[in-house]
Amino acid sequence: MLYTIAYLILTPVFKLLYRLEVSGLEHAREDAPAIYAANHKSYLDPIIVGLSLYPRRLNFMAKAELWKIPVLGQVIGGLNAFPVNRQGFDRKAVVKALEILRGGKSMLMFPEGTRIRRPGLGDGLRGVAAIALKANVRVIPVGIVGAGRVMPDGARIPRFPKIKIRFGRPIESADYESDQEGLTRDVMVEIGRLTGCESLGVTPEEEMT
Repeated sequence: MLYTIAYLILTPVFKLLYRLEVSGLEHAREDAPAIYAANHKSYLDPIIVGLSLYPRRLNFMAKAELWKIPVLGQVIGGLNAFPVNRQGFDRKAVVKALEILRGGKSMLMFPEGTRIRRPGLGDGLRGVAAIALKANVRVIPVGIVGAGRVMPDGARIPRFPKIKIRFGRPIESADYESDQEGLTRDVMVEIGRLTGCESLGVTPEEEMT
């Protein structure tokens, strides 16, 4: 219920303020679980990817510290988030992710592991690949362009750049057997293509304007 309410309220807001543009939705099949793997520049990223895919509902991890903030934990929990301890390997969170995927639902994950505030992409960690291989699900790369300019370092008030969400072609984890490194590499290469940058920090033109 809360997910639908958030969609109805936030969609017109994001379309008005950020001229939200979505492409590649033909790659997002509704009949199969998947991990949507996106670059991460902003706290808005889970929201805008979720809005783009509605009525399909995504589950996602959020840092456990957010559940210590009154009410916030309940709100994001109602939006299908569950806590992850980022201080080390969180077995409980991994088990939860596998249960979700094996139950036929999909997840949003950020292979960089955290927000990348500098231009370009960060290094891809193996968490997405490890979970995709264990659950035997496809990975759908997602490129988010513009969100990092909403609240750049040093800004006191938000800006309103155009935000684009681009869904790439699915990458079948079954094709990689146990090759986490290869799957991670190919996912990051595709995210780089979708955002117009490379993992080594090349700035996409759209984020420079």
